[in-house]
Amino acid sequence: MSKAVRNIAKASKPHPKKTQKYSIIIPCAGQGSRMLSFGAKSLIKIKNNESLIDRQLKILNDVFVKKEIILVTGFESEKVMENTPDYLIKIENPYYDTTNVLKSISIGLRAATIENVIIVYGDLFFNHNIFMVPFNSQSMIVIDSSGHMKEDEVGCILYDNYLQHMCYELPNKWAQIIFLTGKELQIFSQIAHDKKNSKYFGFEAINILLESGGKLIPFFPENAIVTDMDCHQDLQRIKKIK
Repeated sequence: MSKAVRNIAKASKPHPKKTQKYSIIIPCAGQGSRMLSFGAKSLIKIKNNESLIDRQLKILNDVFVKKEIILVTGFESEKVMENTPDYLIKIENPYYDTTNVLKSISIGLRAATIENVIIVYGDLFFNHNIFMVPFNSQSMIVIDSSGHMKEDEVGCILYDNYLQHMCYELPNKWAQIIFLTGKELQIFSQIAHDKKNSKYFGFEAINILLESGGKLIPFFPENAIVTDMDCHQDLQRIKKIK
């Protein structure tokens, strides 16, 4: 395991995202049963009266110049749509309460017009450095290098500079951000659009992608901060992160 980690590439400086075009999909349809009393997680105020989605969009707009951002809503969909910018492509997942995140990703993929796709989960708190990744011609998966992702999150088996498998109770926590292009985008889209997979988690679809011949390079952005918000304790923890 340690040998594989040593072979993983690390970013030394920000990679300018000025010329390449991207479709950025933000699935934020889930209701988050442990935070129902707070309403839609994307609209929760995290710091200085800034909502989680406000922060995500600010950073994405700072980093990526040529892009379309696709927001897939579900729980409290109308409220989320009314409280997010008009330049977003907003699509509702009407089946959010009977499916899982892969269904929302599938909906976003169908709306995407650019064949370089970045998927960023809608309950993530991150800083700019999480995108210090050379999103170009190779599909990549972003790994948490900050240690802020919780122990019960999905981890990764890495070997020979590639992702091998994902499951719970592993180190090298997935940052819940992935870049798909070329062959991997085609295979992943087929997996996501398959109706029998509509209740899958994202990492389950990634495992099928790997089994189908797809390759993902793991990347550890330096000085990055990323964590997700699943419960009230996570919100309090995020408020303390500088």
